[in-house]
Amino acid sequence: MIRLLLADPDTDRANDTLATLQQGMSDPLRGQVTDSADGCLSALNDTFLADCVVIDGAFFGGAGRCLLDDLFARDRFLPVIVLVEDYDGEHAIAAMRRGARDVLRRGVDLGPRLGLAVADAISRAEADRRDDDRRELLQSFAAVLVHDLRAPLRSVRGGGDMLMEDLEAPQQQTHAEVLGFIRNGAEHMDRLIVDLHRHCAVASAAQPRAEVDLSAVVDKLRMALSADIARRGAEVSVISPLPVIRGDETQLAQLLQNLIANGLKFNEAAAPLVQLSCEDRGDLWRISITDNGIGIDSAHTEDIFQPLRRLHSDSEYEGTGLGLSICTRIARRHGGRLSCVSVPDQGTTFHLDLPKTRADVIGLAVGGDRAASAG
Repeated sequence: MIRLLLADPDTDRANDTLATLQQGMSDPLRGQVTDSADGCLSALNDTFLADCVVIDGAFFGGAGRCLLDDLFARDRFLPVIVLVEDYDGEHAIAAMRRGARDVLRRGVDLGPRLGLAVADAISRAEADRRDDDRRELLQSFAAVLVHDLRAPLRSVRGGGDMLMEDLEAPQQQTHAEVLGFIRNGAEHMDRLIVDLHRHCAVASAAQPRAEVDLSAVVDKLRMALSADIARRGAEVSVISPLPVIRGDETQLAQLLQNLIANGLKFNEAAAPLVQLSCEDRGDLWRISITDNGIGIDSAHTEDIFQPLRRLHSDSEYEGTGLGLSICTRIARRHGGRLSCVSVPDQGTTFHLDLPKTRADVIGLAVGGDRAASAG
């Protein structure tokens, strides 16, 4: 049974709407009508567990905005539909930005349209609740990873070090290899836990949006990696200007740092080189990160983006197999994609495709119109 609360200053009209809706819906419907914003909130708080709330457009604008805010303060996933006499696109967008699931114009076919809208709104709200539950589960899992699993590993490492110090010199030589295995295993597990936490954090974190200057991000990364760059006699250069992207600066920096660091790590050249460039591809930017490293066999260029998929042992190249999986998640969260082309023993290029900002796309369209006019 669907429980529907309808808020309309015209109660006769509201009852007619409910009657029409009951005839057109396949699921049983239990409806309740109220003629005020206060009545709507009181019904939800006291007596009525609504699956969906339908409010008249009179309650949106002025006090109506407060009603929407109060409804979502009570339950941020509550499906709310707004009914209006005359459809106004800007009005509808404003309502949906504040959380309304749909805005419908009244008319002779309102019953069927509203029935579909109610079913769809309830379905989407249930999906949002499930996603939120999964997000909370990931956050809880990440907290356990960081706070509860790393502590025993620190004890293992510390205990091994203390045991080594307490042994006499002949015994140290006898047991050094075994204790080294214990320490290396604990350190690898600690790195794996940290990367799993990052993997979960990307999936569950909120997505702040701001203008991010990728050239400035790379400048900061070069400073952060300066010790490794100097030790390897390496060079990290930007050979064409990088764009400004709308997104999460922390996540985009993490993505680029992983790719740059991989270009340095999987590299046996006397002078490791990592170059970043950007290509304008219409409605997206293609950012390429190219290195002169060991390369990847073409049979594995898809596998490397899978979680925990490693092509080399830990004794060859330290890692956990989660770095590129994290990068892929970040790219997808920004509406983009990450791909790879590589030649063994010659190097690898990662292509990061990211959508342009709204201003970039508008500028492109304007420029195209001008070019067409000039021709």
